[in-house]
Amino acid sequence: MLKTILFEKSPLDEYNEKLKDFMIKFEIFNELKEFQKIGRIEVTKAEFYKSPIESEEKIIEKITSRKLIKELKNIKVYTQLDAEDAEDAEDAGDTEDAEDAEDTDDVGDTGDAGDAEDAGDAEDAEDAEDAEDTEDAEDAEDAEDTEKNYYKYYIFEIGYWQKWSRWWNSENRGKTQKYIDEDFSEFMKYLNEIKTMNCNYSFNIYYKNLLKKCHSFINKITPGLYNLKKTYSDNKKIKALIDSVIMTLLDFKNETQIKKHTSLSSILREHNNNIFLIP
Repeated sequence: MLKTILFEKSPLDEYNEKLKDFMIKFEIFNELKEFQKIGRIEVTKAEFYKSPIESEEKIIEKITSRKLIKELKNIKVYTQLDAEDAEDAEDAGDTEDAEDAEDTDDVGDTGDAGDAEDAGDAEDAEDAEDAEDTEDAEDAEDAEDTEKNYYKYYIFEIGYWQKWSRWWNSENRGKTQKYIDEDFSEFMKYLNEIKTMNCNYSFNIYYKNLLKKCHSFINKITPGLYNLKKTYSDNKKIKALIDSVIMTLLDFKNETQIKKHTSLSSILREHNNNIFLIP
């Protein structure tokens, strides 16, 4: 019985795991400098949790190589399809005459075979319907498995090639605004859930530790958000969005200040000190 109590998960483990995911996703904001710009790439679950995290340059190289490989594959598929179409056309030309001859020979024998063919077609149709049903079920299961998408941010360094590399990787201001809106809106929902538990868990040690982690994480990413705001000082929409994010983070910290547990002895000690101070 004692073992089960000691190793039992705390009710806040799920929130700690979510916080770790946010820490990985927003890690680049810890050291983001003014005039550096950001991009986002979808990665696999293994790549998301990979440690140590790849450097920004390697990620950019990875994106570039992925695009080139995709284009090359598309070219190969296109040329392969052209070759197959040409071969099919030649084979069709050679076999048309033979098929016509066979059809004329078999016309007299198709009287009784017609019913059998109809029955076969009906069976094939039923099999096709069953196959479609199973495929739909498999697709639904696959969709559930791949419901969560994993993304990582990377940095475009300051310099002459920043603009070119952003164009090459299909990044722009509109996408930057979209990324911040989507990902930080999700983070705000998470913080709001934690804040609503403050009344019930205010003196809970697990909850206090979670709050400490959240406050520390907010302190780390806030300077990077300020620098990103300076980078887009000429863009009112991005500035207003980042201001809103920063204000929400600061409000969360103020509204979830960690309460210190005051013992009875400390209260009596403070009371006695006040008595001695009276002239």
